[in-house]
Amino acid sequence: MRTFCSKCFAESDPGACTCGRCGADLAQSAAEFEDKLLGALHHPIPDHQMTAVRVLGERQSTRAISEFAALLGGDVDYYLAREILLALRRIASPESERVLVEATRHRSRLVRMFAKKLASTRRPE
Repeated sequence: MRTFCSKCFAESDPGACTCGRCGADLAQSAAEFEDKLLGALHHPIPDHQMTAVRVLGERQSTRAISEFAALLGGDVDYYLAREILLALRRIASPESERVLVEATRHRSRLVRMFAKKLASTRRPE
């Protein structure tokens, strides 16, 4: 599994003790890291939001589902919405599937179409 720095979100080598980009200590708890990722969903820089969504999806974070649903219900651009839908698909829980199905009725036609495509395909193993 890939690991990421909780300070700058750079990808880190497995087993590394410090971040190669910012030098932060990588030995913090997974819950603290997840809290930072959840906070980054509301970061003003879109790239940080996108990274947080991807990592939360890869970690199959069920805590992120309600945050993803709230973002989809607000004014979110298509690219972030698309990444959220992919993350929901990776999480593959009943709650994430419910949010994915709800997105098939999203106000954006592009988001609806992508959500329908994901909802109609088999969940990843």
